[in-house]
Amino acid sequence: MTIQTRLIETVQNPKLTASKAARKVCRLTRAAREMIQLKLGLNTYDQGEPEDFIESNGQSFQTFLSLKNCPLWNQTALDLIRSSIPSNERENILRAAAQVRRHDFDLLGSEPCHVGTGKISDGYENIDWHLDFCHQTRWSGEVHHHFLKAVRNDGSDIKYVWELSRLQHLITLGQAYILTGDDSFAVEYKLQVLDWLAANPVAAGPNWLCCMDVAIRAANLSLSFFLFQGSKVLGDQFAGRLLVSLGRHCDFIVHHLECSGEQNGNHYLADLAELHVVCSLFPEFKQADQWLIFSQCELEREMQKQVHPDGTGFEDSTCYHRLVLELFFILRSWER
Repeated sequence: MTIQTRLIETVQNPKLTASKAARKVCRLTRAAREMIQLKLGLNTYDQGEPEDFIESNGQSFQTFLSLKNCPLWNQTALDLIRSSIPSNERENILRAAAQVRRHDFDLLGSEPCHVGTGKISDGYENIDWHLDFCHQTRWSGEVHHHFLKAVRNDGSDIKYVWELSRLQHLITLGQAYILTGDDSFAVEYKLQVLDWLAANPVAAGPNWLCCMDVAIRAANLSLSFFLFQGSKVLGDQFAGRLLVSLGRHCDFIVHHLECSGEQNGNHYLADLAELHVVCSLFPEFKQADQWLIFSQCELEREMQKQVHPDGTGFEDSTCYHRLVLELFFILRSWER
């Protein structure tokens, strides 16, 4: 079914309220625009400059990047961090980081599985970011997400694809770098990020199907960048490309918020909370103030709607209760 057909059906559907129809029309119009950009090759991270997203306040962008690339901690602070980590925890972090460097991932109780394409360049094997490695099924990385189905009834489980592309393992690489100062972790971080960006143009493929996962990925990209801050391995070109990616992630989140207008759930909270994290870490984004105010106001409003007077979440799930609590804590912790 084409976008045009869906637009006509939406407008003619008597069961939809005016507000719901308007939201759906906006999303379909946005999808049509994204598909045009996809066909023209305008949704890659090579298209666009960091200055399109960053407000440098009169300073040159090179000056801005040099400030962002300064070490986050001095040697005294690093020594304190390293000495405060128990030896068994240090060993666990380094073991997990070594596993990530081998591209062996243990996701959702899968046990470590190698996720590679077999394509190796300069010693780095590309990761298959569109593979459900537990069931050996793939999603296309070239089709607009609007035409992809999360549930295909073929035994596949897209959650393995989404979980890997949340990029939570980049934090593990960052922790190992902080503990050791070993630039090989920074090299792996840089290669994995560039690998992901090359395989996942904006709005194309399964990793743009769920806005919650886009938001979590944006937060992990932001946090991990600061863990590697000061490494000479990254360089200004990489930092600029990452900033373009983050800008496009934030723009995508804002235009694909998972809200129904009536009763929203934990996905909407995650969209807001992770957007808040990115904008707190990068207040230089041109719309950061606007997005921060919006995310804070919406999270506070949703807190009143999604939490019962006794403190439990309306979804009546202990797992979701824990998740929602963590998302609300994000707001309060970043306010400090």
